[in-house]
Amino acid sequence: MEMYAPKIRHFINVPKVLLHDMGHYIFKFHSKKDKEREINYGPYYFNNIPLILKPSKLDFVFDKQILSLVPRWVKFLYLPIGYWPAKALSKIASAAGHPMHTDHFTTNMDKVSFTRILIKVDVSHLSTELINIETPSGP
Repeated sequence: MEMYAPKIRHFINVPKVLLHDMGHYIFKFHSKKDKEREINYGPYYFNNIPLILKPSKLDFVFDKQILSLVPRWVKFLYLPIGYWPAKALSKIASAAGHPMHTDHFTTNMDKVSFTRILIKVDVSHLSTELINIETPSGP
């Protein structure tokens, strides 16, 4: 992991990587801005395995249950551009889980073929593959 972190092209300041005995990696970022940028940039993969970046809190404890609620980048294909503002997108994403962030391409409308939002989902339950949205012009 220490060799992987410097290869991420958009790290301005490469974070320090710490390994916990339970197999968790801790990224110690140089600033809050660096941490927020990396959490919002994703998704990340390490050897084709999804790498889950979760911000820790002061009372963070390592346990197995921490992995039941995980952030997942979800793409919304064919979503009319009028539903891209954060408030509307958040309501739509609530059907799949707890919305956390949109990626920078969605926020800045740099790519308009789909939206992508980070949603906290409970992986112990079946996920929603399709969300139908009723709009004034139809589903």
